[in-house]
Amino acid sequence: MRSIKFRAWDIKNKFMDEIDGQSLFVADGEIYECSHSYSGMVKAIVSDEYHLMQYIGRKDKNGVEIYEGDVLKSWYPCGTIIDSDLLVKFTPDIRASNGYRHVNWNDCEVVGNIYKNPELIGGEK
Repeated sequence: MRSIKFRAWDIKNKFMDEIDGQSLFVADGEIYECSHSYSGMVKAIVSDEYHLMQYIGRKDKNGVEIYEGDVLKSWYPCGTIIDSDLLVKFTPDIRASNGYRHVNWNDCEVVGNIYKNPELIGGEK
């Protein structure tokens, strides 16, 4: 069975935050931030402050977990580098969005993501 995990890109502060169930958690499609006060646990919806990315249940050739929004470098089994990087989008059948072939995850390497490294997909840093 695949682990259900998330991470979130903090839009304002520009860093990746772990969804650990302690400070941030996901419920009903919303991201909540938890804080403690004298009256107990305070929960606030902060979905508009983060971009949520789901773990796809696979790891790259180095054992790095692959999430939506990751950019992968992939090699064919013969070792030839593919011309373009692959952008990961979660779908139930776990395919990368390179548009034409199934990915061998053991031959892929996470080289960045669309938020930290937009230049990898043609955006500006």
